[in-house]
Amino acid sequence: MGIIDFARNDWKRLTQDSASGPGVSIVLISPTATETNITGIHTKHHLSVDAEGRLLNSQNAHISYSEEIGPNVRDSKGFVSMKGWRVRVADSTGNPKTYAVNEAWPDETVGVIVITLKNFAS
Repeated sequence: MGIIDFARNDWKRLTQDSASGPGVSIVLISPTATETNITGIHTKHHLSVDAEGRLLNSQNAHISYSEEIGPNVRDSKGFVSMKGWRVRVADSTGNPKTYAVNEAWPDETVGVIVITLKNFAS
């Protein structure tokens, strides 16, 4: 087993470990309203840096999960395409929040999808 295989296994284990690791329950909602429950990593913070290095107060929310456990989000050309998708995940107080997918990037080395989220008004 090579180092990339170890990295893939580590990412899969970490993103799915909700018992003792950082994994949390995430619901992916397709444009047709099909819901898929997965376990992944969710982060949200209110700090950004502008182009000149100044700190800004802004919302940054992300999720990431192993591509092996989620629904197929690739188009016919093999690119990740999540236009119209939403994500529901609980915040630190346990209240569920629904976000719209802003951008989604695959890490094709280790098989992880990283998604930036934006506010969604239902």
